[in-house]
Amino acid sequence: NQTLAASPIQNWTLNSWFWWETLWIPANCTWADLEDHDGIVFPKPYQLYATIPYAFVMLMVRFLIERSGV
Repeated sequence: NQTLAASPIQNWTLNSWFWWETLWIPANCTWADLEDHDGIVFPKPYQLYATIPYAFVMLMVRFLIERSGV
């Protein structure tokens, strides 16, 4: 019997696939390039959590406007 080697994609977790450099940043960059250095501060992915309350408020405003028939 000949066993087939598992492809690298089969060994990936959902997290490693989601943060795959090829999907998010140009070919000549890596995640290491986006780390803070020399006084330059880059945005962090967790900072996007701040947008969730705003999205919820916008949905409520839309719901109220559509319900009132304006």
